[in-house]
Amino acid sequence: MTVLRTCSICRTTTHFITPSTKWPATPEEKEAIIDASKSAMAQKDCVNFDFGDGQCPFGSSCFYRHAYGDGTLEEVQLQRAANADGDVRVLGPVKLSSFLEASLTAQLALSRRPQQQQQRRQQQQQQHGVSDSIAAGSSSEGG
Repeated sequence: MTVLRTCSICRTTTHFITPSTKWPATPEEKEAIIDASKSAMAQKDCVNFDFGDGQCPFGSSCFYRHAYGDGTLEEVQLQRAANADGDVRVLGPVKLSSFLEASLTAQLALSRRPQQQQQRRQQQQQQHGVSDSIAAGSSSEGG
């Protein structure tokens, strides 16, 4: 289920909520409130980034500061991809763990395959064994 959040004033879809004690009367006031909120967040260090020792799940969409222990800021470089129709989308960061997790999932699935095949064979043999014994019983009764 996807939750759709919209602006209470203009009803456009939004991906973040801006806390405010003031109700904006104009679009300009609304932008000023949003900019002030983003500016305040940009002054605070991201707890997920953890000065370069952590991993922020929001990546380039995070409004908090991503600074390393020495004070240098993380350089955000958006990677884009286009399909044959010319639609462009921004790609998320590629992590080695994503490949390892996918590989582990594939290995687990492959390791379960022989067990599943053996279970199917046993079920088929049981079904055939029951049908064979029924057939054998009916042929001896008829003969």
